[in-house]
Amino acid sequence: MNNNEKILHVLDSFETIQEELKKYRDVLEQRYDFVNQQKSNHMDFILNMNDLKKKLVERKEQEKLIKAYFELGEKEVKKAMELNEDRRVLDQMLEQLLVMFQKGRIDEDLIEEGLRKYPANSGIGIVLKAIDEEEIEDFIPAEDFESAMEYIKYYSQGITAFREFDPEDVIHDLNNLKEWCEGYEVDDSGLDYLISIMEIEEEMPDKPDPTDILELIHDARNPIAYISRGYTVLEYYKPYISAMNHLRRVLREKREYRSVLNASNRLEKAVSELDAYYREHYLQAGGMPRNTKANISRYIKEAE
Repeated sequence: MNNNEKILHVLDSFETIQEELKKYRDVLEQRYDFVNQQKSNHMDFILNMNDLKKKLVERKEQEKLIKAYFELGEKEVKKAMELNEDRRVLDQMLEQLLVMFQKGRIDEDLIEEGLRKYPANSGIGIVLKAIDEEEIEDFIPAEDFESAMEYIKYYSQGITAFREFDPEDVIHDLNNLKEWCEGYEVDDSGLDYLISIMEIEEEMPDKPDPTDILELIHDARNPIAYISRGYTVLEYYKPYISAMNHLRRVLREKREYRSVLNASNRLEKAVSELDAYYREHYLQAGGMPRNTKANISRYIKEAE
């Protein structure tokens, strides 16, 4: 075979390889997109869970403040009760407030009634107003708080653990956590988004088999069609051989999308430059190249 035929063999072989390689890459790209989406989903989980954790910690601090108001309120009520006792005035409201402060339970109706009865500048009035402005209807029990924090910790694990989560279990747990947040009036706005993420049913495609492409590469690299001479053509042919060998290694190692894409681009660049060289130096005055496929077949038969 002369160099003209060998170059045409390269160009024709590449067309076939390129077609199969695109199908192969498309599947790898789907896997690549799936993995990236998983990473994005995982980051969304981390961010939203951290946000919820922050809200719960702030809620606990808010509750501590209210409990401090309760202690102050208890002192103010006792002072008022002593004063009333000196004046022999019966005040059932004070007794009810004292019970509320001592038990540490919020009674919104009682607080509203107390605000109407006691002046805003009185000790009791100031305490009741401060509690009312915190806008909490109930304290979160320590056991419930720890349970919610365990949910948050579990769903804030690393990407490896996240990939093993069962979507149905996650949705179930998130709905429970959402219901829990609503019960204690904790902002759960991020949970709806996380649930919507897990409701999208997608699976990672299986890794494609590169065997067919490797066979095409093997045929393209037939020793009969190897260019060993030609001062100028070797400058374009050697990068092609190097790129082809690199692609073959990448496929054999079954690497993922980015590696295959880079190897493919490298090969396409080498072939494109070889093709440009061929058109400039081998095709003259509109002459048509010979039938490469027929020629390579003939030379293979002769070699056998």
